[in-house]
Amino acid sequence: MLRFGENRVQELVAKRDELERLRPGCGATWDLIGPLQSNKVRLAMGAADRIATIDSLDLLARVERIAVERGAPAHIAVQVNVDADPAKAGFSAEELPQRLPALIAAIGRGFVVIDGVLTVGRQTSDVAVARRTFAALHMVAQELHAAALSAGVAVGPLISAGMSNDFELAIEEGSTQVRIGSALFGARE
Repeated sequence: MLRFGENRVQELVAKRDELERLRPGCGATWDLIGPLQSNKVRLAMGAADRIATIDSLDLLARVERIAVERGAPAHIAVQVNVDADPAKAGFSAEELPQRLPALIAAIGRGFVVIDGVLTVGRQTSDVAVARRTFAALHMVAQELHAAALSAGVAVGPLISAGMSNDFELAIEEGSTQVRIGSALFGARE
């Protein structure tokens, strides 16, 4: 299966359309892996197979409302800011346990499927710092799985961490999905 990710909704739409034109029925799926503004949720849900950057309960509620309108569940990943970096979005590791009841309730209502978690790691050349980030996300994922299991619902196995410069380390620490766009396509202009 081909799985592509894009940071910007409009670029995802354009690239998805172009791939479908070039290779109709190729079976590719698309993740929105960049920040999502609330006014673009409807467009994103029409283009992405998974919204991988759910970083607030407000955004989750908007996604769920649109999924209910469409009559089909939305696949998401919960973005976690495990480093508490003020420049990055996501639930903090400390905040997430308080938000688990709302996340689990959304799963239970049947219009949100949580495929797993995502983080954007620190840009660092220090292997120990990067390793701590990825290990912390793995722990958060385990806590989310345990909480969901105890509530009788399921969370998928996705642990999306690691990019072109640190994906090997992320895999060592349990990442099941890496984002290696710049290694394949070069740096964004």
